[in-house]
Amino acid sequence: MVLRDTLPPQQIKRLAQMRVIGLEMLQAQLTTLPPEGWSILDLDWTPLWQVFAPLRLRSGYALRAYLFRAGRDSYSRVWAMPANAPVPAPPAADDEDAWQDAPPHALSSVMDGVEGDGTAWSYLAASLLGRELQGFAALGHAAWWREQALVIDESVDASSIEDFDPPPLLSAQAEAFSEINWQWRLTPPARFSPRVREDSHGVTVEFVSYSGLGEHTLTWHTDQFDAGSYLFRTTMSTIATASGGYLI
Repeated sequence: MVLRDTLPPQQIKRLAQMRVIGLEMLQAQLTTLPPEGWSILDLDWTPLWQVFAPLRLRSGYALRAYLFRAGRDSYSRVWAMPANAPVPAPPAADDEDAWQDAPPHALSSVMDGVEGDGTAWSYLAASLLGRELQGFAALGHAAWWREQALVIDESVDASSIEDFDPPPLLSAQAEAFSEINWQWRLTPPARFSPRVREDSHGVTVEFVSYSGLGEHTLTWHTDQFDAGSYLFRTTMSTIATASGGYLI
């Protein structure tokens, strides 16, 4: 179970779509700005599952999203719940830290509600899906994941990402990447593009992300999946930094 050494253009396009579908859904489906505090997001999640195929939500379950907004900053909690279970009311408007644990009827992790076809691509998709749902509707100072660009070795079609700032993908061949005076904390990887491998313990997904927030940073992500599950444990290591960057 491995990805190709070189990502084909179709997969590069899909990776870009995975990184922007959450923002596109919000822009298309939210016609008014949600109120301050907590509110329920009534969304059609079909576009998400179309982009993240072959992943799908387990039969009999539904996604429920709750948004917390304070001024220009926002973040959300997305849970997988039985479709016929009562939808919990939002927490108190001033309870910013509500629902660190799952609310009634919800699975402890939304990724417990996800299934797929067991291919290498499905596990890479799960790594990105978990982060997209965790960072769903995050804006301002809460938008850590949205500020990360997935680094790949292959060239990126600029037309597929030109409407997004920061871009969702970054080619290691691009001048914007190679001209940075990187200070390597760890050995530079031989390849930047995502990799997937399987052993007797399960599946491991590894990828590199770039952010210019605060300073230029390259982060190595390692996700461990148990066999037959799309719930993962993750570790992150900073592999390089450079002065510069921007502030929100």
